[in-house]
Amino acid sequence: MIRPPERAHPSDYPVRDLVDELVRQGAAERQAPAGELFGRVLAKGRLAPARRGHPVVVPLMGARFDLLYRAALRGPVVPYCWDVWEPNWPLWEQRLRAVRPRAVFVTAEQSARHLAERLPGIPVRHLPEAARLDGYRAGPPLAERPIGLLELGRRYEPWHDAVRDAAAASGRAHRYQATPGQLVFPDEAALRAGLADSVLLACFPSSLTHPERSGGVETMTLRYLEGMASGCLLIGRAPAELVRLLGFNPVVEADRDAPERQVREILADPAHWQPRVDRARERVREVGDWRARVRELRAALGC
Repeated sequence: MIRPPERAHPSDYPVRDLVDELVRQGAAERQAPAGELFGRVLAKGRLAPARRGHPVVVPLMGARFDLLYRAALRGPVVPYCWDVWEPNWPLWEQRLRAVRPRAVFVTAEQSARHLAERLPGIPVRHLPEAARLDGYRAGPPLAERPIGLLELGRRYEPWHDAVRDAAAASGRAHRYQATPGQLVFPDEAALRAGLADSVLLACFPSSLTHPERSGGVETMTLRYLEGMASGCLLIGRAPAELVRLLGFNPVVEADRDAPERQVREILADPAHWQPRVDRARERVREVGDWRARVRELRAALGC
């Protein structure tokens, strides 16, 4: 298994936690040989040596093909891929076909299906994202939480604009990015505390918030998992793969016709939604943790 270079950005938490769980379950940690520039040369030229030996799991948060091709110098690679967006599908096909991976895991179900069709002879499987859930606390009951609405990262602007007055009138805080790219919370500890203090967590897939980047790919992300683990009531839109994973829809689907009224009514009586939140939290701890996901990965690889 290759550990990618770590960054302190929330988008990298899933990769860090996956790698840590792989190590806990017995994977040998290796460093990618050579340098990033050399990896880019290999990837651009689609130069991948044929290697034997144990599979090398390579977490890829986006199209980090330099890391994948460097890892291929260690052995037959098994990329675990995030952010395989529709506009970049042809690039993923080219780079994966040339590196001849032992298997490919993709967090987005639609992208996994597409790559499976386009890469005959290479096992491609949808393996949903997960989280290290023991790091999140349930927090107080919804009725006692000081933050009424929390919007992390990218916003679905039409909905945000429509519900701002309702959130402000609730008497609870409304937290969101003040400027694009600015984190709502300064670090991971503050983020987890903020989640545990929030009634509503806005969860819209990137296909709605950034369609120019994601195309039609609608996938579950860490935000859904950490929100459920923290006892938040999710509001927005549920990707189909999330509903299949849990066996039910944990998300209050945003009312397109009357979003302000919907938010106002929820924040006027949060206790009404407590059973739904409790059910989601219990279920996500069963199926959304990296411990379970790594066991699935190992079973698929036969190791």
